This record gives sequence, structure tokens and C-alpha cells, in this order.
Amino acid sequence: CSSCKIGLANEEAVGGVCERCGGPTEKREKEQWMLGITKYADRLDSDLDLVDYLEPIKIQQRNWIGKSTGSEIDFAVSGRPEKITVFTTRADTLYGVTYLVLAPEYPHIEGWKDTISNWQEVLDYRKKTAEKNDADRTSDTREKTGVLLEGIWAEHPITKEKLSVWIADYVLPLYGTGAVMAVPAHDTRDWQFAQKYKLPV
Repeated sequence: CSSCKIGLANEEAVGGVCERCGGPTEKREKEQWMLGITKYADRLDSDLDLVDYLEPIKIQQRNWIGKSTGSEIDFAVSGRPEKITVFTTRADTLYGVTYLVLAPEYPHIEGWKDTISNWQEVLDYRKKTAEKNDADRTSDTREKTGVLLEGIWAEHPITKEKLSVWIADYVLPLYGTGAVMAVPAHDTRDWQFAQKYKLPV
């Protein structure tokens, strides 16, 4: 909260407003101690078989744990030493990738600012995104928005085709790698984004 200067949980900042004082809120990256709960994901998941909970509650808990099995795929960035690594549960759709989407908070973006020709537009979009909570960002009913990283291109690992690279608020920095390979022919969100920005399908 920019007014009472405290950290809030998402539930305490509904609609971008602090529930305590009504002041505006923004999302910030802060150093803090966190419990490494992901280290216990397998045990939390398997131990649900040992408790006498109703099945809907077990499903809810498994969804909260959020375990996914998949692959990491590297995309080279033209003219840069870094690679964009995406996590996907559907590596079989790799040939359908037509562009990449990064979370606005993606760590390499700051280091690419000398190459990105629309840097001010990127900064403005990142600032707007910081004002939204994760639930708003990933809502299926909200229109997808994003900004092209002009001057940054990724290379398809198989076809070697140049792929445009975007930032979009529907990609979260801590989900997977914070980068998505967009397969608009097989994914609804990617298709909506491609339709809006006239990207190949």
C-alpha cells in the first residue's frame, strides 16, 4: 500500500485498493524469507491419499499445490547470449509456436533495454501491470493485452524461424519460467492474443 506502507496479501488488495485505508496498491518485488513449500509438493500431493477428506477438497488442495509434469525448451535470442527457457506440458505442439510471450517482470528484459526500441512503452506497460493482482491478470474473461519487444527476436529451436517476443500481463513471473511459447492453433489464450495483435496462427 502506497499510503500505509505495508505489504498486503492479494486478498487484502482487491481492486487495487488497500482494505485497511482505501489507498492505491501496487505490486513490488521485495526481498523476504519464504518457506520453500515447492520442495514438499510431491509429499503434500501423495499424502492427500492418507487423509479422510471429501474428494472435492482433495482436488482443491491438489490444484493449489499445482504440480505439473513437462519439459523445458530453450529459444535462442538473436544477437544476445541469453536464451528464453519455457516450461510446457505440451512439447508435442512445438511446431505450432508462432511467437513467445514473457511476463512483464521477466528478468532479462532490463538487460535488453539497449536493444528494445520501444523501451518507454515497455516501462509504461510494466508499471500498469504492477497495479494488477494475479487473479485479474489471469482471468479468462479479461481482454488480453501486451507490448511487442521491438528489436528482440527469438529463434525457433527446430525450424530456425524468427519469432516475435512480447510481454503480456496474463503471463506470471513465478509460474513456470515466466515465459510462454505461444501456440495459437491449440491454445485459447494464445489464439485470442494472436487475433488481437494479428499474429500468425
